[in-house]
Amino acid sequence: MITTNTGYKIYFGRGKFDEWCVFYNDTDDKKFIPLDKHYFQWILDLSKKYGVEQVYNDFLKVYDAADEIFDEDECISLCTEIDKNYEEGTTHWWVIYYMTMVAECKKENAILKKRIKHLGVYNVLFDGYDVDYVTKYMRGKGWRYLDKLMKERGIE
Repeated sequence: MITTNTGYKIYFGRGKFDEWCVFYNDTDDKKFIPLDKHYFQWILDLSKKYGVEQVYNDFLKVYDAADEIFDEDECISLCTEIDKNYEEGTTHWWVIYYMTMVAECKKENAILKKRIKHLGVYNVLFDGYDVDYVTKYMRGKGWRYLDKLMKERGIE
């Protein structure tokens, strides 16, 4: 469990499919599961204030660092450092992104792994797709089709 400087507690727990569902407790200690629509909307809103390039570059730092082996110290250190670029107290969102990438890497039989979340972020920030559209349009699409979309956008 990671407790951020803003008072959020973020941790893995049992979800519908495996033990790698990301949960967080807010400052009132209410438990939530962050959904794609929540963090895609957050990153879109942040990009409107700070610029797409800055936010995307910080996202890539989290994306590149997260892999199948979860390192709590690395996660909180990186996310706290990235938070210094923003006034809002964003550490918990960066930690959620990091842990979501780890969870995607750990999914059994998943071919695309964390690249699927990267495509969603790219669609929202660069393709101008609506957040609700992004959260739904990939469902039911074959991995080869999505892999092609990713490669077209330089997501390897």
